[in-house]
Amino acid sequence: MHERCFGHGPRGADFLWFPQPLFRGAGGRDLFLVLALVDVTIGPLITLVIFKPGKPGLKFDLATIAVLQLAALSYGTHVLFEARPVWVVFLKDRFDLIRANQIEDTPGPERYSNSSTCGPGSTERFIGPHNPDIPLPGSTMKKVLALLFGIMSVYAQAKPLLLEELTWTELRDEIRGGTTTILIPIGGTEQNGPHMALGKHNVRARVLAQRIAGELGNALVAPVIAYVPEGAVNPPTQHMRYPGTITIPEDAFEKTLESAARSFRQHGFKDIVLLGDHGGYQKSLKRVAERLNREWKKSAARVHSIEEYYRAADRGFAKALADRGFTAAQIGTHAGLPDTALALDVDPRLVRTERLGASGNRTDTGVDGDPSRATPELGRLGTALIVDETVAAIRRVAGLR
Repeated sequence: MHERCFGHGPRGADFLWFPQPLFRGAGGRDLFLVLALVDVTIGPLITLVIFKPGKPGLKFDLATIAVLQLAALSYGTHVLFEARPVWVVFLKDRFDLIRANQIEDTPGPERYSNSSTCGPGSTERFIGPHNPDIPLPGSTMKKVLALLFGIMSVYAQAKPLLLEELTWTELRDEIRGGTTTILIPIGGTEQNGPHMALGKHNVRARVLAQRIAGELGNALVAPVIAYVPEGAVNPPTQHMRYPGTITIPEDAFEKTLESAARSFRQHGFKDIVLLGDHGGYQKSLKRVAERLNREWKKSAARVHSIEEYYRAADRGFAKALADRGFTAAQIGTHAGLPDTALALDVDPRLVRTERLGASGNRTDTGVDGDPSRATPELGRLGTALIVDETVAAIRRVAGLR
C-alpha cells in the first residue's frame, strides 16, 4: 500500500490528535465524551456516595479514588492517542483513513514530499498490517498502568498498622482521623514440640491481628502480650515442664490487660479488642472485659473479648480439616496438624521441617497430632477462617462499617 501522512491542516488546533473534520468523523468526539463521563462524572459520584465526615479510613478511600481517576485519565488519554488518525492511504480505488493502532509502520524508500498536506520535511512510506510478533507501543502503556496499580497495592499494604511503628503525633492524627479501634494480640511463650519455635503464639497473634486490622480499615495493632499464665513453676505443671516456657500469675496477667486497656482509652480509642491465641486464658480475657465495661458504662469506650478468634483457630479449623478427611488423631490438640499448618502460613521460619513427624508420646515430645501432614495450603485455609470470623465478630460488637 502506498500512503501519504495526514496533517493537521488549517484547523488542526481544534484537537491535538483529531484535527478537523476528523474529530467528529473519526470518532474523536465519542471517545472524548466517554473519557469525560468516566473521569469527570463517575469519580465525583463515587466520592459523593462514600463521603461521610468522620468515617473511618476516609482519607485512604479518597486517596484511592484520586489514584483510580488518574489511572482512568491516563488510560483514556492512551486510547485516544492509539485511535488517532495518522495516515490517509490510497487502496486501489479509494482513500482510507488509518489509525495508529491499525498499522505496523515500517520505513521504506523515503524522499522529501512537497505535499501541502504533510508539510515540509515529511516522508512517504510503505506500510503493512501489524505483525503480532512485534509489540505495539500500547504494551508500554499497559505496563505503566500495571505498575501504577501495583504501587497502589503496595501503598495499601504499607499503611502502618502496628502501633509501635508510629510516632506519638502520627498516632494522635490517626485517632483524630477515625482510627479508634485497637487490637491487643495476646500470645504466649511455650513449648510447641521439637519441630516448632517457642514463640508460635506470639508470631501468629501479631500476623493475624495485622490481617484483621487491614480488613477492618480503622484499626491498629498493639504490641503482642507474650507473658501469659502457663502453669505453676514449682513444681512445674502444664507446659512449664518443658524448657523455654514462661509463665506469670493469673492476677498479674489480668492486671496487665487492664492497664493496657486503660491506657488506650485515655488516648482516645473507643473499641479495645482482646485477641487471645491461646486457650488457657480465655476466661481471663472475658473477666477483664466485663469488669472494665461495668466501670466504663457511662463512657463510649468498650473492651471486647472476641471468643470467635480462638474458636475459629481451635474448633473451626479442626472441623474444616476433618471435613477434608483428616482423622482426630492426625489433627490432635497441640502442636499437631492445625498448629503446624497455621505456622507454615504465617511464618515458615517457625517450623523445622526436617523434624516433622507423626507424634509419639506427648509426655516426651509435647506434641499431640501429626504435624507431618501440615502444608502451607492448609494453613491458609485456617488463617482465612480465623480472619473472616474475627472481622465479622468485631464489626458486630463494635458497630464498625
